[in-house]
Amino acid sequence: MTGYMTAFLFDLDGTLVNSSADLAASGNAVRQAFGSPPLPLEQVQSMIGDGLAALLERLLADAPLAPGQNLDMQRAFEVFALDYDQQCTRSTSLYAGLRPCLDTLRAAGHGMAVVSNKPDRWCQAIIAHLDLAAHFPVIIGGDGPRKPAPGQLIRAAQLLGVAVSDCVMVGDMANDVLAGRAAGCPVISVGWGFSALPEGVIADAHCQRPEDFPAVLREWGARI
Repeated sequence: MTGYMTAFLFDLDGTLVNSSADLAASGNAVRQAFGSPPLPLEQVQSMIGDGLAALLERLLADAPLAPGQNLDMQRAFEVFALDYDQQCTRSTSLYAGLRPCLDTLRAAGHGMAVVSNKPDRWCQAIIAHLDLAAHFPVIIGGDGPRKPAPGQLIRAAQLLGVAVSDCVMVGDMANDVLAGRAAGCPVISVGWGFSALPEGVIADAHCQRPEDFPAVLREWGARI
């Protein structure tokens, strides 16, 4: 590491929060609406990370269709949204051990943002529910171009008032690493998320356990 990193950009699902149970519940509500049996939590979890449209396509890959019939993706979105609007914070929780680290980053004056492929309204709801709105004054959801494109990271840096090169992206997915590369900022990958990085996708640093996170952040210029 060289230099002092001013701000930290965090992915949401699988990095800050474990949201898999709530996502799986709403995902299985969609499957039920389309005549498919529920999937186990671990299988739905493996589908998360590329935005809602990709999640719905994966959830309904085996949906029974009549010859020539196409999936009604608008209906799938409506079913998911109606269900998830009601329970997106039911079981979702901050990963154990992260709150003291986030408190210290905030107290030390580091800018922090959430950069997620999840639609913005659900990011906002989850951050508010977890009493983290003051920690994350900037939240960039996936309503427009999403990671691995760099635009969300660049916009987050602009809103925090820092250069994107003075930020560190923190995430659990290949999209986080690739977005950081495209934006020109270093990336810390985390090992407690929804999936391991594929071969050939390598972050600048890796943290396997939440309890080790403060030490890794200090290596990247955090005053904690």
